[in-house]
Amino acid sequence: KATVSVLYWRMSAEIEHAVLAMKELERELKELGVKLKEDPDCERVKNLMAVMLVDLGTNYRKVGRHAEGVKQYEASLQYNPAYGSAYYNLGVAAADDGQLQDALSWYGKALMHNPVCIEALCNTGVIKTRLGNLEEACTAFEKALRVKPHHPLVEQSYFSVLSDLGTKHLNANDLTTAKKFYKRSLQCNPYYHETHYNLGVLYTRLNNPDKAAYYYHLAVHFKPDYPEAWNNLGVIYKATSCFERAVECFEKALEITECPQTMNNLAVLISMTGQLDRSLTLLRRAVEIQPLYAEAWNNLGVVLRDEGVMGDALKAYEKCLAICPEAESVGQNRLLALNFSTEHSVDEVQRAHIEWGDRIVSKHFNKSVFDDWAAALRKSSSKTKDKIRIGYVSPDFYLHSVSYFIHNILKYHDRNKFDIFCFSNVVKPDSKTFAFKKLIDPANWIEITGVDMHAACDLIKKHKIDILVDLTGHTSSSRLDIFAVKPAPIQVTWVGYPNTTGLSTIDYRLTDANADPWDVVDPAHYSETLYRLPGSFLCYCPDTTSNVEEKEEAKPVPASFQTPSEILDTKEQYAVNYRGDLPPVIPAKPAVERNNYVTFGTFNNMAKINDEVVAVWCEIMQKVPTCRFLLKSKPFAEKRVRDQMLERFKKFGGDPERIELMGIIPQHYNHLQAYERIDIALDCWPYAGTTTSCEAIWMGVPMVTLTGKAHATNVGASLVSTVSCPELIAHTTEDYVRIAVGLATPENISKYRHNLQNSMASSLLCNGPAFTKNLENAYREFWEAFCDGEKVIQTKPQA
Repeated sequence: KATVSVLYWRMSAEIEHAVLAMKELERELKELGVKLKEDPDCERVKNLMAVMLVDLGTNYRKVGRHAEGVKQYEASLQYNPAYGSAYYNLGVAAADDGQLQDALSWYGKALMHNPVCIEALCNTGVIKTRLGNLEEACTAFEKALRVKPHHPLVEQSYFSVLSDLGTKHLNANDLTTAKKFYKRSLQCNPYYHETHYNLGVLYTRLNNPDKAAYYYHLAVHFKPDYPEAWNNLGVIYKATSCFERAVECFEKALEITECPQTMNNLAVLISMTGQLDRSLTLLRRAVEIQPLYAEAWNNLGVVLRDEGVMGDALKAYEKCLAICPEAESVGQNRLLALNFSTEHSVDEVQRAHIEWGDRIVSKHFNKSVFDDWAAALRKSSSKTKDKIRIGYVSPDFYLHSVSYFIHNILKYHDRNKFDIFCFSNVVKPDSKTFAFKKLIDPANWIEITGVDMHAACDLIKKHKIDILVDLTGHTSSSRLDIFAVKPAPIQVTWVGYPNTTGLSTIDYRLTDANADPWDVVDPAHYSETLYRLPGSFLCYCPDTTSNVEEKEEAKPVPASFQTPSEILDTKEQYAVNYRGDLPPVIPAKPAVERNNYVTFGTFNNMAKINDEVVAVWCEIMQKVPTCRFLLKSKPFAEKRVRDQMLERFKKFGGDPERIELMGIIPQHYNHLQAYERIDIALDCWPYAGTTTSCEAIWMGVPMVTLTGKAHATNVGASLVSTVSCPELIAHTTEDYVRIAVGLATPENISKYRHNLQNSMASSLLCNGPAFTKNLENAYREFWEAFCDGEKVIQTKPQA
């Protein structure tokens, strides 16, 4: 109250002073009017009247009599048409009324009569800034500073507009000019937080995270309560894998304000470590504050999918698509989630894929242009060309599941018959990326991260790729946009996704007769033509050296995927997951021999463990009363998630006391060693495991798997068939239970533990040269068919 009364008193005093001044000026103007009548040509009196009328007008405006004030300014010009102050005040009045162009006109006239009127120069700059004429504003401030160097108000406006000019050029992608303006701004005021922030944005665009972080740090140093800078600093630390510091920055931003973007960023980051509870809380709050925040709805869907709450995940994706129908990646996330769903039939899931693909192809593909180009290419090409040029497109040339299945192919391709290219969309390279680069010609490793669709297609055409191979499907960072355009005459999808892409522009999908059985699969469910490779569509390269001794009659032992330390130029650069020189992982004695009870388990993504799967596992638990279960998945880091999973088991008659739930294990070497704790692996459905299944088999753990109508379900059957264990394949859930229960003896478990890695190592699943030869034969068939204007259509082999 005291503060309010003081302000009121001050305002009253100011108005009172203006009223007194008005009375005095009116009295003096009357006297001057008398004098002017006596001597109409007296310039001194006219000039005095002009000055007093401006003063009177200003006081009128102080007491709220704006129109009368403007009239006094206009009257002033009748006595002195060259009086700059009158023009200036008319400019101020026009600006106050929002008439910015009129204000500029008045300021211009003021400067004609008084070129050094710093107030008119400064106000001209301010209005030009408001109108977006930043270059002209900059010129006005520079003139003002020449009149009065170091004028505080002008300097403040000047370095601000310089920063705005930098941002204007930054938005136009003219980064060099933007940087020049930002540097000039800091010369005027090295403490200006906005410019430091903007330089952080600029260096982020230049892919220079160190300098970006430096300027964001300066921004928060000069303005600690700067949530945008804290947020962006967190983004930098997240991108450079400094996760703890990233969390700290996001938390500081949220202490200042509830920013939905920061909530989204923090939620994504902590979900990576299994903190799903807080992640969900943040994302739900973000969409509560900003209901049209599409990215947060998408990420909410991702977290819910990881937790296995598929219905809610699909609703979140659909909410996002309602806001942003053109968000292709969100549509792809929805398609991926459908593969996990038990509420949708195989027909419904595949129809959703084809509907998505038809929409994307109609948007990006020009059939007539492609047909003309392909026809010309056929005329100029030979079926027997010496080298077919193969391009692999993937964001997963790093420590990712797909990397285990592409390594042998890159290593064993016949360079006399094929030129191999990798179009890498890897966001953060690591030691595996480095190892992949060593496997191909350096000139044939092409980065397309951040490259737009049309530019990427131009690169592919520039390198005259004959067969372009997608390794991603609808998983993260997919580049199916490129395949929708069809920059190569033949396009193939393989290994990265367990369903059709839905794109009619992709010619073939590589599979095998176990993953896509002849009598089960309806070709109409695929937009691509299925091509079944002999034996297996997968070739696994273990991540650790094998203990298998190579014998004369044995097939080649798979090469280790480890990156030896001696070939790393800068070990620190790849330290995120560097793992060269690790000792071999050798299957230990079965857990049953240590525990005196059988342990069933799975290390599959929790999203794959639906109620139907849990019900069958509980039946196994009941029929093997001494057994225990070990489940490992990232979401189990949260107590709530663990409790919910135990309740699901209890609901179907399982014993929670016999179940152990384990969260994420950061190091893959330790992850493999964790298989020593389980005796029998249990596959999931309708979305079976792939990499986790290979790991289990490699570690000597037999895996029970179930067949179905979808490729996603049958991958496990393909794997165990390839390693000569068809007895592990169930065709019904009753079979599944019977096989699992029958395996649960120390003798059976010991037999598999002793022989399984050997069997896998000598099978086609790990035989890189043989598998690659099969793949190359397929590529040659595709090329020859293209040259004949046809497509390879396989027929079911005769029994």
